[in-house]
Amino acid sequence: MRSARIAGVLCFAFSLVATVARSQAIADKPTIPPSTGIYQQNVLGTPPPEFGTVGVSFVRLAPPEFDPDTSGTTYSSTWFPPADYRYQRYVTGGFPHLFAMAHVPGGALFEEWDMAYCDDNASGPHMTFNLWNCDAGGNCNSTPVFSFQSDVFGTGCHNVAAFPGALQSITANNSAFSAQMLLVEVVFGATDGTNRIGGAGFGYKYQVSPAPGSATFPDVPTSDPAFQYIEALYASGITAGCAGGNYCPDAPLTRRQMAVFLSKGLGLSWNGY
Repeated sequence: MRSARIAGVLCFAFSLVATVARSQAIADKPTIPPSTGIYQQNVLGTPPPEFGTVGVSFVRLAPPEFDPDTSGTTYSSTWFPPADYRYQRYVTGGFPHLFAMAHVPGGALFEEWDMAYCDDNASGPHMTFNLWNCDAGGNCNSTPVFSFQSDVFGTGCHNVAAFPGALQSITANNSAFSAQMLLVEVVFGATDGTNRIGGAGFGYKYQVSPAPGSATFPDVPTSDPAFQYIEALYASGITAGCAGGNYCPDAPLTRRQMAVFLSKGLGLSWNGY
């Protein structure tokens, strides 16, 4: 009993420290201007664990994932060892646009978008970063979800994160029929290597599915405080309820049932797939 309490206290403390660290990291980032929700990521802090519905998970888009959309566009990189060990991509001619798609699990709620880049031009030309919302057929909205220019923090190399409200209302959907995906477009003002990108990233949060309009189990009505979560377990195939078509929400959980819940919920496997 004592060890369980200690473990619980340690788990809570770790979660609290991680959350405070990330909150402090965001608070330490200067805004230009505050209303835009754009931050320069100089103080990264320690992000919370990438699980659950509170912590923010991240996925990166490396420079090789950014491609042109026309054969007439030419591009290169700065990887020239041993003199230069940076890998950054830039356009050298043609239609000066590079594109990449976000890779985020379906059902996740977008939280932030960031771009790592270098802009060596004090007076321009600069890069423009556009974020488009597109469907499964590649049809995008007529206006970007969000845009900003590479000179928002002046010249040099920067890692900039954006937290626009329009982005944070989008839930990722990778279905072939009703997809909702995000396209990153980089428009290069200069094609002489002074405008370069080092990659992009997205932060997202996992969500529990919205509650349905009617109850699956008669002993878990829509008014039950755990209704949404029990329905999510059922819809995910993690539980089929108990005898008589009920869920038995107040019944104790055996170690056997716990093994079923965890194995199905985590998709556990031992075959090395």
